[in-house]
Amino acid sequence: VSPDALSVYMARHVMREFAPSLLFLTLHDIDVAHSGAYSLYIEGIRNTDRHCADIWDEIQSNPEYKDRTTLFILPDFGRDGDDDAGGNGFQHHRTGSPLARTTWMMVLGPGIRQNTVVNRTIESIDLVPTIAGRLGFDAPYAQGRQIAELI
Repeated sequence: VSPDALSVYMARHVMREFAPSLLFLTLHDIDVAHSGAYSLYIEGIRNTDRHCADIWDEIQSNPEYKDRTTLFILPDFGRDGDDDAGGNGFQHHRTGSPLARTTWMMVLGPGIRQNTVVNRTIESIDLVPTIAGRLGFDAPYAQGRQIAELI
């Protein structure tokens, strides 16, 4: 149906066959926003949400992963603000403004605080120190900071 559907299919196969301790998957259906059609952007968000649920269901149905796996879900970038000069709102993220660099993230898994909303600015560069801390190693060259509220 989409490249993301194929990516999720392949990720599920890799999980079942090889049981990797770390799997990084990117989904791109949301990038349809660059076309400028808001309805397609919303459809991309819904598809991505469904794909993330499929991955989580795979994790929970596999004894090797269940209750031992943390899932980080986030888009690749934020979006330009509607009033950013040179931007196109939801369509792009090219201005480099704080909105274009700020994004949302959802984290599920053991040891992650449930129903917690982090009410401060989080940028994509915060992901590396957060994952490093979660996996028990340092990321001394990372420029972001760990999202301590999650753990």
